[in-house]
Amino acid sequence: MKGWYGDKQRHKLASKGVKTIRDSQGNYGLKEYNTEAPIISARLEVEQVIYVPSTNVLQETISGEEMRIRINEVRSVLSKLFGGYTSVEGIGGYLSDEFGLIEEPVVRIISYAEKESFRENSDDLIDFLEEKRKEWGQLSMGYEIEGDMYYLGETRWD
Repeated sequence: MKGWYGDKQRHKLASKGVKTIRDSQGNYGLKEYNTEAPIISARLEVEQVIYVPSTNVLQETISGEEMRIRINEVRSVLSKLFGGYTSVEGIGGYLSDEFGLIEEPVVRIISYAEKESFRENSDDLIDFLEEKRKEWGQLSMGYEIEGDMYYLGETRWD
């Protein structure tokens, strides 16, 4: 077997416009791609994540239907502003002086945007999230940009 899983891999890459080179040991590697037939069609440079909370103003878990409504609202806004999203369910938590470790279900809704789209629409997203934070009775809401976490509203350690 030669190169990247034999010549089949080289042919598969070439059919997508990728130019390959062979190094001194006979292994294939990427050289460049043909812009006439690119395999990369867009570069979405800004990653942002909305953390949808599953509790109400009293820190009680909301119903499944209410959670679906929240998730769909965020999905719709991200789709409208940035073209799409990916949702991931998880568990969020924090340490309370009064109650110890608090854990609750959370949904991370991830959206990628081009820089220009992010610049044009990020204020609208922040306004939407602040409106939802108040409507959902949250002290704060998590909003992540490029791996940096921000809290909208108050923080528990103020």
